[in-house]
Amino acid sequence: MSEKNIKERLDELGARLGAEDFRAGEGLMNEANIRIFAYDPADEMAVRYFVKLVNEDAGKYKGVKTFNLFDVFLDICDEYASVTDIIEEEKYSGSESVLEAIQGFADNKAFVQKMLEQGMNDAEVIILYGVGEVYPIARLHLILSAIQPVRLQKPVVVLYPGEFTGEQVRLFNKLTPSSYYRATANL
Repeated sequence: MSEKNIKERLDELGARLGAEDFRAGEGLMNEANIRIFAYDPADEMAVRYFVKLVNEDAGKYKGVKTFNLFDVFLDICDEYASVTDIIEEEKYSGSESVLEAIQGFADNKAFVQKMLEQGMNDAEVIILYGVGEVYPIARLHLILSAIQPVRLQKPVVVLYPGEFTGEQVRLFNKLTPSSYYRATANL
């Protein structure tokens, strides 16, 4: 049996987003309804195109809300400092110092709070993407842990540029794996 290409996998994901059994989390054996759609980072443009289609076709993808984690991050930054100010500060203080300062106001709870403000609880299915864009500012496993108490059992699909073993996520197929056992890798 040949391995499916990214287009075939995304087409299958698109079809599953509206399925009642998918939305109800059937087949997860009481696990959190968090699914990882791991893909080769080289397929990033196909994934972005899929997200564009989901955002443009509200009829086909009724109740699905997408969140680009990098855009969420920029919205958080707007409350504290402009991106231009942050870049200027990095020139004087260095990357590590600025990263530490950013993580002080753009922590995992801030990401969840911003997504709640942007309608996360109004969605029937939540798609998170831009995981690679927001690294190292935020880490997926920590954001998912912060989402879990507030998402009211709605399915969360993470479009993840890297590997997911069922127990660990490994961004870009290169970075040190991070443990995250609550998600399922069946997409």
